[in-house]
Amino acid sequence: MEDMINPFNPDSPVAPENFEGRKEILKSNIKILEQTKFGNPKHFFITGLRGMGKSSLASYFKDYAEKKLKYVGVHIYNDGVHDIDSLIKQIIESLLNNIQKESFFDKIFNKF
Repeated sequence: MEDMINPFNPDSPVAPENFEGRKEILKSNIKILEQTKFGNPKHFFITGLRGMGKSSLASYFKDYAEKKLKYVGVHIYNDGVHDIDSLIKQIIESLLNNIQKESFFDKIFNKF
């Protein structure tokens, strides 16, 4: 059997072109993201063992949602989150921080 190099490293996400075997995951979850535009929001979880590419997938979906769909995206790590209230608080804080990064002028300029 040929030695395969695993491009996934727990400390550095990989580029989408290295998502070998994950094309169907990308396709189905992009459909889920796009449904939100039509008033049919859905959610999904990315789970797996350490080093399997969860952060890489999450980064890809966040970038896709922001660039292609013009959504505000956040990526939350669940380290140390033990209840739903803490998770919701992290999501809201990240959303507010992300929205505040874009200046008022940029928000108006980007709409035109």
